[in-house]
Amino acid sequence: MWGNKKPETPQAAQVPQAARPEQKISQSNQAPKPAPATWEGKTAMSTDALRPLGATADRATARLGSSLHVKGEITGNEDLQIDGSVEGLIQLDERKLTVGATSKVTADVIAREVVVYGNVKGNVRAKDRIEIKKDGSVVGDLTTSRIMIEDGAYISDVIEAATNINLWREWARLEVGAGKQPYQLPATRRDYAGVIVSLSRQEQPDTSAYQDPEIVYRVSKYHHAGFVIKSSKPERIQQLLDSYSTRFAQDFLATQPVPEKPTA
Repeated sequence: MWGNKKPETPQAAQVPQAARPEQKISQSNQAPKPAPATWEGKTAMSTDALRPLGATADRATARLGSSLHVKGEITGNEDLQIDGSVEGLIQLDERKLTVGATSKVTADVIAREVVVYGNVKGNVRAKDRIEIKKDGSVVGDLTTSRIMIEDGAYISDVIEAATNINLWREWARLEVGAGKQPYQLPATRRDYAGVIVSLSRQEQPDTSAYQDPEIVYRVSKYHHAGFVIKSSKPERIQQLLDSYSTRFAQDFLATQPVPEKPTA
């Protein structure tokens, strides 16, 4: 379970115990935008309902827009990109699911391949691979044959804090062994861990005022402030992440207005 982004507020992700390497109103002359649409209920929703006009089933990537909210089950036989929010279950057994940067998914996921740019809370099972991008966040159990974590996501640090398993070290052991000798996991822990990272106004932010014993790693990177924390209690992790989010906004958070015109 895991996470981070570079928005206007610092982000946090919580990881539980299992071993595995979890946002105006303006006046204009334009017509008002429609309110977000919502589906809710117990019936399953096929990705056929989301397919782009004129697309064919064997090539299409269906898309759930950022203003849409689905509560229930989504099943289908084509690739799906989610930019809105989903609560329930997503089952695309032999297809690819992409969780967009604006999405919020609170659901168990079953797919061939899962790529996470946004936020997922739920167990994720992928037959082929799970890829977590730098700003992606997953809070839940991961089951897959391959996992890819983009540099800067700090997910491997969270996993090691919670489970005592260093993904890169164990990968190296597997490569060196090359099947010549049986592989055995090291002794594991069953703790909880989380990560919070924010852009900082200061080039080298001073985090010395943060002295909670749960801090096991401090991000050392120009114009960044962040920690990896661990505890035997998930509620303590959530308490610290909530507290740090407020404090980081006051102490460090750096934002930049969106330019009115595209830059070259």
